[in-house]
Amino acid sequence: MKVTTMNWVRVLVAALLFAGTSAMQVARAQAFPARPVHLIVPYAPGAGADLMARVAAIKLGENLKQAVVVDAKPGGDTMIGTRAALLAPADGYTLLLSTTTTAIAPMVYKDPGYSFEALELIMPLSFDGFILSVNSGMPAKNLGEFVAHVRANPGKLNQGSLGSAGPIALITDRFRAEAGLSMEKINYSGSGPALKDLAGGAIDVIVAGPVGTMPLVKSGHIRALAYTAAERNPIAPEVPTFKELGWPNIVGGVWYGITVVAKTPDAIKQRLVREAASVRASADFKDKLMEQGSTPWPGTLQDFTTFVRADTLLWAADIKRGNVKAD
Repeated sequence: MKVTTMNWVRVLVAALLFAGTSAMQVARAQAFPARPVHLIVPYAPGAGADLMARVAAIKLGENLKQAVVVDAKPGGDTMIGTRAALLAPADGYTLLLSTTTTAIAPMVYKDPGYSFEALELIMPLSFDGFILSVNSGMPAKNLGEFVAHVRANPGKLNQGSLGSAGPIALITDRFRAEAGLSMEKINYSGSGPALKDLAGGAIDVIVAGPVGTMPLVKSGHIRALAYTAAERNPIAPEVPTFKELGWPNIVGGVWYGITVVAKTPDAIKQRLVREAASVRASADFKDKLMEQGSTPWPGTLQDFTTFVRADTLLWAADIKRGNVKAD
């Protein structure tokens, strides 16, 4: 009898503790946020990611009835900002703008200081592919002609290269490998200088984002040949996809989403998810992203989470195949 009574006491105590903890979490979520929330952006102020984050921060702050302050912490292929977010208390007051690079970095750096699984997605923002473009003086007028031209001139063309371990570099190398292309790589620190050199004829080809690429295409300085997403980009509907041109494996790009430390209490994560969903449903929010040249994620948070997991596996395969290590 004593053992049975003691067991019931233990069960009762455990139930009370669980109920108390749950009640505290609910109360905390109802009070959240009681002060400004910080959104860490692992890119420099003024960059496309920073501008996108500011649009999201304003709208999310309106819903939360608290300011969402954007903190730029650039550098280290997003690792500096990511580490800062993960070192903050897991209380929902520190969010992180995550991107494809955030997921890739731990695979290519020896000591990244974090695991991508330590973060949880709460708000999809956008997904866009990249555009392969060439100098307007190149004889190739389409992707097929470009492949034939490079094969006929192995090692003679200069390709602008944006590092070795980011999504642009990985998908470019994937295409080079599948197409059997040999080109000299010219390294650049960013797409801006590389696109400028492409327009000036210093290099022959580059793969870069649509926002920087399309103004030069429309001015006639460069020629866009193919786009790496599965569907055509709304801001460049005239540019065919690699997939429709017969290269089904050349599909990829860069996604952006807001994440929170995975250990954050569920009730607070659920509050953030609800408010984020309300923001994303706003036509004004979508319009502002599109004005910046970004394509808003069309599906749900669950769709986005599934996509990011699958996308990360594709990059992991690229990294393994090429034995890619960060510069």
